[in-house]
Amino acid sequence: MRRTAAALVVSLAIVLSLLPGAASAAPAERGRERTPIWVATYNMFREMPAKAARRDIRELAGRSRLDIIGWQEMWGRDKALHRLRKHGWATWVPPGEARQDPISWRRSTFELVETESYLAHRAATLKRHRKDVPRKFFNRVTLRHKATGRVLSVFNNHVIPTIESQGQGRPGHPVRPRIRWAQQHWNRLEAAIARAPGQAVVVGDFNVDAFVDLEVRHPAMMFAHLRDSLASSWQVLGGNDAVALTHPGTGRHIDYVMVGRRALRREILVPTRQEVVEGLRSDHRPLAVKVRVRAAGRG
Repeated sequence: MRRTAAALVVSLAIVLSLLPGAASAAPAERGRERTPIWVATYNMFREMPAKAARRDIRELAGRSRLDIIGWQEMWGRDKALHRLRKHGWATWVPPGEARQDPISWRRSTFELVETESYLAHRAATLKRHRKDVPRKFFNRVTLRHKATGRVLSVFNNHVIPTIESQGQGRPGHPVRPRIRWAQQHWNRLEAAIARAPGQAVVVGDFNVDAFVDLEVRHPAMMFAHLRDSLASSWQVLGGNDAVALTHPGTGRHIDYVMVGRRALRREILVPTRQEVVEGLRSDHRPLAVKVRVRAAGRG
């Protein structure tokens, strides 16, 4: 009796394997376990002529493989961003001062879960001959990745400039007292990441040269503050000489795409490739990073 039952089970398995579509089901399922997305960050110089800005928005969003774009310095460019909707994009433009750093995502790839803006630090008036510190915000969109079910919280940032010494033989050292406000931004970013749903993806202009910071590792600078929580594509993939500068005017790599360090260790989010996009019109160059996403429920 047991042999008859076993034979029936084997026969049934063979019949099912011959049904249309049965052979392709397993490879398709395996394919969804690791799905790549492309994440970009672009600081569009706020004094760019409107026509040039519109062209840059269209051209960057027109790159078929990009899925998320964090924009900086986007004052007065809301209409151009919202026009991307007819090309398959959605954009969240926050209210008030935070609106200069919106986030766009491809609607076919993600569905929106929630949004939030955070105060990075308040404005400050410094002593004469020093540039004042503006009030700064950073923004988050939380998205559900349709292919894997993974929830991603994308944080877009623009840290104040002139926080890193570039001359006088002290590259990678902080500019005081301005570094205090950058540190406050980094600390509040870490706190926001800890409370946000899903896995963190962090983008933006951080105004710190990635490779100088990794070499010097000054305790007041960005790597020392964020090394326990975030890993940048620069850290994971390297490429100081092989990857073009994101800010050619100062000869630096200051634009970042980062993932949570814990997610990287568990291979939930893994940067696998990075490119600096040439041919646009800002003083920055967009950084685009390919990130492999592991399906939800698999770690």
